[in-house]
Amino acid sequence: MVKMTLPRRLFRLVLPALLLGADGIVAAPVILERGGWSGQIALGAGAGSAETNMIDGIAGIGVGNDRIGSLDENASSQNFGFPLPSLDVGYTLAGTHTQLYLQYAQQGPASPIFLDIEAAGGVRQKLPDVGIIDVAVLGSAPSTKVWKDPYLAGANREDTERSISGLMIQWHNLMDSPLSLQISARDVDIDDEQSGISLGQSASDRLLLRRTGEVYGYYAQYEWQLGDRHTLVPALGYLDYQLDGDAMAQEGLNLALGYQYRGMRWQFETSIYYRDLDADKDNPIFGDAADREVLGAALGLTYPEPLGWKRWAAKARISWYDSDSDIDFYDESLGLFMLIATYELD
Repeated sequence: MVKMTLPRRLFRLVLPALLLGADGIVAAPVILERGGWSGQIALGAGAGSAETNMIDGIAGIGVGNDRIGSLDENASSQNFGFPLPSLDVGYTLAGTHTQLYLQYAQQGPASPIFLDIEAAGGVRQKLPDVGIIDVAVLGSAPSTKVWKDPYLAGANREDTERSISGLMIQWHNLMDSPLSLQISARDVDIDDEQSGISLGQSASDRLLLRRTGEVYGYYAQYEWQLGDRHTLVPALGYLDYQLDGDAMAQEGLNLALGYQYRGMRWQFETSIYYRDLDADKDNPIFGDAADREVLGAALGLTYPEPLGWKRWAAKARISWYDSDSDIDFYDESLGLFMLIATYELD
């Protein structure tokens, strides 16, 4: 028989990757009383389908078409397969409640930046009657390939690199409560930004289309334990895309709800998130504002200790993301199916 401490420990490792709408804040980290290593290393594989007119690919995986016929076309669907390495490991300094940690590929489709694989390195400090203060540096690993001029039609588009860097501050278990808060800031840089140049747009109109700038996120979430087996996690957030191009800048609410059931053997996790974002100015190409609504969901199953292997877990996961813009050219979608094996260090 599996002890209940095992599902609770795995909950801390599994649910953050499932409740994607809250930018990874879900489930406060565990800081060991003793010193040493903790966390998990994962390796898996998956398949997916994407639709986007703005992005070429990431980590050598193509998700976009290099040629479009016209700006009136919706993005065509691209199918792909991918490996899935990820990690979330920490080292706790004995007797200090201080933890140094490194995370890789813990975000998922609902990162504030679409199709960004992110690494985070930081430090956590557990304070009695206060909670856990968590500060991390963020960065793309690797950079995402985007189109230099995504509006070029009837010819092959060239790609360039988009990279993200930033800072995240979290306060887990605020005053020893189930409430956690997060603030994040990301800088978006594109090596060769040429948006609109193929259309003969004026310099002022091309400036409205720039995709570089800053993205700020603000979140609050509550980890609600419903007995020994059930956890409900509502989250409320606000996203502010302060991009250099006012037609690309957006802001609005980000809502999420996650749930997990912890059985004696199987564990079930699910989440749903919704965003309602308003653009700052009308787009000079399409004559309308690129307001958008985003809806996404994730569903996962976890089987601890398959074949009796201690510290291992087998996982299957499905996630779906759909961004519906008032300008069809900017519509995006992503569907993923993944099989993952994880090894727990502590």
